[in-house]
Amino acid sequence: VKSGAYLEPNRAAFRVPVHLTKPEIRNYLREIYGAKVIRVNTYIKLPMIRRNHWGDYFKNGPTYKKAIVTFEETIPDDVKMFYNSRNPGLNPAITKYDTPTGRK
Repeated sequence: VKSGAYLEPNRAAFRVPVHLTKPEIRNYLREIYGAKVIRVNTYIKLPMIRRNHWGDYFKNGPTYKKAIVTFEETIPDDVKMFYNSRNPGLNPAITKYDTPTGRK
C-alpha cells in the first residue's frame, strides 16, 4: 500500500480487512511468513460524508484498515513499493519491461 510518508527500512504498510485486530495481524505475519514483528500500528480510514444537489447524504470513498508494521529486519524496497495489483505497470518497483501487457 502506498503510504503517505516515507517509511523506515524496517517498516511496511498493508491494507487489511477492517475486522482484524493487532494481535491477529501480528500472529498472521509470524505464522505464514515467519516475520519477526515488533509492533503493529493500525487505523481505519472512513469515507467522507458528502451531500448531493438534493441534500441527500452519501459516503464518498472506501472503508479500509491500514496496518503499519515494524519488523526486526530490514524489508527490501521492491516488497514495500508494490501497491497496485490491477495495473502492474504503475508500480515503481517493476520495470516497464516486466509488465504482462507489454506496454513500454
